[in-house]
Amino acid sequence: ELGSHAEQNHLDVGRAAQRQGVELCVAGTTDATLIAEGFLAAGGRQADLHSFPDCASCAEHLRRTATPADLILVKGSRSAAMENIIEFLTA
Repeated sequence: ELGSHAEQNHLDVGRAAQRQGVELCVAGTTDATLIAEGFLAAGGRQADLHSFPDCASCAEHLRRTATPADLILVKGSRSAAMENIIEFLTA
């Protein structure tokens, strides 16, 4: 939905997340790999990056590893159906 700006905007989100102190980047869809690239480019550590091929496997990982004290930002377009991650985590 971002048109010709999509790639750069996703890279910028990853960079901004790392600069703001995000400790862990979990990428759950194809476009999210660009966010992950931006996270690494801004100094994020590979060990703090986890990528998954789809929302279901991403949500399962978060369900196993996240704690109640964690703050989780779920970013994605409606076409990526990211609300499924929220529903899975809160079920």
